[in-house]
Amino acid sequence: MSTGEYRSILLGRPDFRRLFLARLISFGGDWFLLVPLLGLVYEATGSAFSTGWVMVSNSLPGLFLSPFAGSLADRFDRRRLMLGANLVAGTTVLVLSLLGDRLTPAGGLLGIALVAASVSVVNPSASGGLPNLVSRAELSAANVLMGSSWGTMAAVGAALGGVVAAAFSRPVAFAIDAATFFVGAILVARIRTPLAEEAPAGRASMLSSVREGLAYAWRRPQVRALLTSKAGFAVVASGPITLLAVASVELFGRGDDGTGFLFAARGLGALIGPFLARRWFGSSDGRLLGVIGIAISLWGVGYAGFSWADSLWVGALFVVVGHLGGGSQWALSSYGLQALVPDHIRGRVVGLDFAAMTFVMAIVQPAVGAIADRVPLRPLILALALLGILFGIAWKRATDHLWEGLD
Repeated sequence: MSTGEYRSILLGRPDFRRLFLARLISFGGDWFLLVPLLGLVYEATGSAFSTGWVMVSNSLPGLFLSPFAGSLADRFDRRRLMLGANLVAGTTVLVLSLLGDRLTPAGGLLGIALVAASVSVVNPSASGGLPNLVSRAELSAANVLMGSSWGTMAAVGAALGGVVAAAFSRPVAFAIDAATFFVGAILVARIRTPLAEEAPAGRASMLSSVREGLAYAWRRPQVRALLTSKAGFAVVASGPITLLAVASVELFGRGDDGTGFLFAARGLGALIGPFLARRWFGSSDGRLLGVIGIAISLWGVGYAGFSWADSLWVGALFVVVGHLGGGSQWALSSYGLQALVPDHIRGRVVGLDFAAMTFVMAIVQPAVGAIADRVPLRPLILALALLGILFGIAWKRATDHLWEGLD
């Protein structure tokens, strides 16, 4: 797809544009919370294990809430769910900002957990509703654009979050974060196109609704494969990402600014990756979904290089390479679920996707943090990178037959 065609979707689909901007702004604010909190906890404890709990607190609520949030997204107005979740998240971060120097690591972990709980409601509603804002022919490009919103603000927001926290204060960074959620709520409130088709008559209980989503995914090999993509990738990827704040200090002698720079490199790779994947492999569903395994292996190649980096700039370059793959894997697997799953159950399947991923992250992140307190950092990151390369190859070989003729 040409640049003009991406621009056509943004200009010609005003409600998609509002959702895109709402997510873009909120994603940027996320980094104004995450980067300073990583610095706060590591500064207070000096422990990679404790720092890992920032990432766990940012993901654990999704484990418990995402399946039910997906059910809510299939039962209620997706726009109102996103609106309410943004307001709750903004209010929570505003409280963290007002606490100022009185904010403790425990309070920060509680705050980021509450924000993550709100985000777990937004994700299935936004992802499940996206196909209703564009045509089927525009869906893969719309997913690339939506993926770029995360990558763009991971790059810009992480860098600015670290700089603002270092140059001004962490409470200032938190205040900016709160404002982004409120602006996102205003944009969501202006969406007029229904984000869901008319629901079938009758409603099962919440637990029955979740079980229905599980049964639907289990009976369809293509959907099962896509669900294993993010969860399997999280096994190897969530550990090194957790250690970026530790690497900033221990490997490169920097602080919040170095952490922000490395997370910005992650965002830059995630921004560019999906565009390159679609440009190089075309818009064919079969070819795009077949790229996921290659993308996972590319992540491993990038972090293998990062494990040998002798400066912050070289390390950041390898992080960009890794997340060319990581960003492509995320965008393409999300697109696959949106293309293959019907609207009435899409929110639940997307919710299960987030739940499976966060379940893995909740186990892996503290475990890797604990290991990093006992073994050298570089060999640990290299080992996880090599596992990523092997997982990508294995996933591609196991799933290639599922995408044949999927156009």
